Amino acid sequence: SVLCHVSAHMKSLKNSGGLSDKLKRIKRDNRPSVLTNSTLLKKLEKEKLDWNRDFQELYAKVVKRCNSNETTTKKDQERSIQLKKLAAQFANFAEQVAVILIQELSLPEPQKTLKPVKMGGVAGGEKYLACSIFFKVARDWVGLYGGDSFACKAAEHELKGTMAALECNLEGIHFPLMALIKYRGHTVLAQSLLPITSQTIVYGSCDQGRTIHNDDPKVDKQMQIAAATLNLKGHFVQTRDGKKCFLCTPADLEVHLGTDKCFYMIDTARLFPPTASLKRAGRVMIDPITQPKNSHLYQLLRPELVKKSATPLSSDAFSKLGRDRQQKEHNKEVKATTLLLEDTIIPAFAAYLDKRYFISSESKKRETFDLHLDRTLNSLSEKFPVVSTHTFDEEGLSVDLSIGELPQIIREMHMHGINIRYLLIIYGLVKEEKMAKHLLTEAVARTVRHQIEDMWRKLESDDSDSYLQVLVDYLNTIFYTCDEDFWEGPLFRELLERFTYYRPDLIKNKDRNAGDNSIYIISRPSTATCTRKKRQSQLQRERRDKEREKEREKETERKEKEKKEKKEKDKKEKK
Repeated sequence: SVLCHVSAHMKSLKNSGGLSDKLKRIKRDNRPSVLTNSTLLKKLEKEKLDWNRDFQELYAKVVKRCNSNETTTKKDQERSIQLKKLAAQFANFAEQVAVILIQELSLPEPQKTLKPVKMGGVAGGEKYLACSIFFKVARDWVGLYGGDSFACKAAEHELKGTMAALECNLEGIHFPLMALIKYRGHTVLAQSLLPITSQTIVYGSCDQGRTIHNDDPKVDKQMQIAAATLNLKGHFVQTRDGKKCFLCTPADLEVHLGTDKCFYMIDTARLFPPTASLKRAGRVMIDPITQPKNSHLYQLLRPELVKKSATPLSSDAFSKLGRDRQQKEHNKEVKATTLLLEDTIIPAFAAYLDKRYFISSESKKRETFDLHLDRTLNSLSEKFPVVSTHTFDEEGLSVDLSIGELPQIIREMHMHGINIRYLLIIYGLVKEEKMAKHLLTEAVARTVRHQIEDMWRKLESDDSDSYLQVLVDYLNTIFYTCDEDFWEGPLFRELLERFTYYRPDLIKNKDRNAGDNSIYIISRPSTATCTRKKRQSQLQRERRDKEREKEREKETERKEKEKKEKKEKDKKEKK
């Protein structure tokens, strides 16, 4: 809906003389110079705030009071307010520094205001220190993830993992104050500087599995409590020299005994088990999609699904760090959970959407193939309850369905343990046409956002107007020019790469409505599936047909040109 409003605005600008003229009238905001950035950093450093000390003191008091049965007092309310203010102040400081880091990413290291520091591993990205805050710029700078966007996803998982561990109420385990900043397509993870070093680790590994620690019984007990709460499976991890160590969490999750005698948990990006990849799950992939690199680092199962799993799941499944004799068993359990999600829970959720949003006989049905489910929707509804805020008519059916319902649907997907990347599969299963259109619109809108962020990351410009120009040109391509080659090419490929779709009977429908330019329709053929080889041969035939059409067009143009030249020659001879 936001993009539709933007498209209307873009058309009005085009009709009134073009976007380039409008941009010329915008006052150019030059990028802050290094001198300005250094002055700002000095100003921030003068505050000399100890984020970690203030946060740990306030948070400990608030948690202690919440766990007690006593009634809250004014002091308790004041502490909660102070904690919120501290978090807001931390986010403000972190945002100002993160903007400087991103603006100077393209500069050589000697010209940067902040120089990168070597701390820990390479998975989190480049590290920086400023204002008692530790920054990690989420970039795939060593080729670990297969793209910067996937590195950004891993940074988001670290924040989610910390929040999940925080909710376990682990006694004696502390966490850093964290904030996630997104600017010009980049993602920066900021956390309060902790009093730890590489020598203070007591649990996990800080050197890519060369050494594994489980040195403190108190920490081990709390990790077992966290694993039981989150339904994670303990497993042995083997170092490169053959030593074994039993852990309840992923091997690269670290717990340190700080110099202030407090235990701190960090690096929680892989706290939850990964999703079994398409190849491991035995799915037939659709050309030209390729298997993403190291998908076990960022394609994780949702906490809601892990908690409701019949068996505990290992966080190190499909990982090289989880060297264990039972590794195959761990992988098999995660694969079974993934298949349960894709073959049972998702089809049942699609059937639930059809039942809930099928308004009346006026609703249009789409042709879909028969589904063979292991469990019915009724049996799943007991295990995965649905919280609804909709109004229903006398027959128990939903009264209205609009684009505004999407946030509620997304929340319900998460409650059922369904990741957003399965939107295309749900789209292919629902029968209600309007619902399918809304789901596809959501998937395309998210794909558009990713493409804009990718272009911004590649730009590396000093001028802020150039980022605006890239955005304007991209939106004009989508909403104003409606370039068919763009919809059928890059956007469609990006859509299938971003959102998991393994069914081989998915094809593109080229009969797109002229008035509906905001989405690209994907439809299902009425007959059975097409294999990978057939799909490849089909693509080859399409390429040949396009080449032949181009040759015919050139031939017709040449003949028309010859006729015109001949007519002009005849006229001259007559004169």
